[in-house]
Amino acid sequence: MKVSPQIKNRLKKSERYFKTCEILLKEGDYETCVSRVFYAVLYLIEVLLILKINNFPTRHADVMNLFEQNFIKTEIFPQKILRDFRDIFEKRLSADYNHDVLMTEKEAEKILKKGKKLANKIKVYLLKNGLITK
Repeated sequence: MKVSPQIKNRLKKSERYFKTCEILLKEGDYETCVSRVFYAVLYLIEVLLILKINNFPTRHADVMNLFEQNFIKTEIFPQKILRDFRDIFEKRLSADYNHDVLMTEKEAEKILKKGKKLANKIKVYLLKNGLITK
């Protein structure tokens, strides 16, 4: 199966962002780490939406709503995945915009782990259904 550049670029960017998260975590830049985790997962959800509805919205809330409609309510993925994605989104908002509170290493590690688990479930789905190749 030939993967479009639109899909391929998002897959590569997601992988690259997860690698960057590891570096940021080691360097102590926890807020940026959490922010990159969100985008790494977002790109994979965009891949799902592109493949399912041949489009994706530009607003994060709309991406979440379409993901819920097309993948959670149809029971392709469990509700926990959406809850985890929303949690990552909320932590990203706090990391990016709440300048009074700094993320801790433990919080950043937790979000990175949650993001990687979520990403893995999405990749397994994509591979299992022949939507992408390794």
